Amino acid sequence: MSAKDAKTPRVFLIRHGETEWSQNGRYTGITDLPLLELGQERIRQTASVVFGFNRLIDPRNIVATFASPRRRAQHTLELLIERITDEETREVFESTVQTTEQIAEFGYGDYEGLKTHEIRALRHQRGLDRDTPWDIGRDGTEGPGGELPDQVAKRLDQLIDQIVSLQGEVLRSNANVLDGDTKGKGDILIVARKCIYYFDICLFDRCLTSIEMAIFFAFSSKGGLDCQWTPNWS
Repeated sequence: MSAKDAKTPRVFLIRHGETEWSQNGRYTGITDLPLLELGQERIRQTASVVFGFNRLIDPRNIVATFASPRRRAQHTLELLIERITDEETREVFESTVQTTEQIAEFGYGDYEGLKTHEIRALRHQRGLDRDTPWDIGRDGTEGPGGELPDQVAKRLDQLIDQIVSLQGEVLRSNANVLDGDTKGKGDILIVARKCIYYFDICLFDRCLTSIEMAIFFAFSSKGGLDCQWTPNWS
């Protein structure tokens, strides 16, 4: 990472570990399932590599942590916090945590707990999608608690506004201002699930017209780096 990037506030997105439904392909929104042992272990493995002092995600540099209210996301966050052995640092990090519905999973409504082929069959019975198969990113969901893509994008955009506000001052500062105590600080951590992909889309859309966030990373629940993006600063 260049010296310039090292001073740039970043956004880290971590997907929660696997649950029974995520493992077998069922859409999980408000159903509060626990993490499987496998899901917990994979989060621990990911955390051991990327989370901790002088690692990619250094808790001392985090100014805000946004987490879905669902049990699976909260447990994932707890597993990350376990990595912080210094009590003072842990207390400071925990003070940054905000549990918010803005980053909650897509509202699946009638499709909660169903698999993709079951949803498509249900919609076909309702006279929908005669020509084009159902796609959640285009068609959204039905029934009480269901959401359309633009509704999800709207709440995620509100979260992005908060992040832009938090990081804006750091991004506008020059290298001299970033020297000293503020150097390297300003990172944001987000813990959620599939909603993260819609966050990515909203983020890309915002950054196409203005450089508001410099770098973001998304980590899968299987321990890998899903994506990394850095805008052109030249």
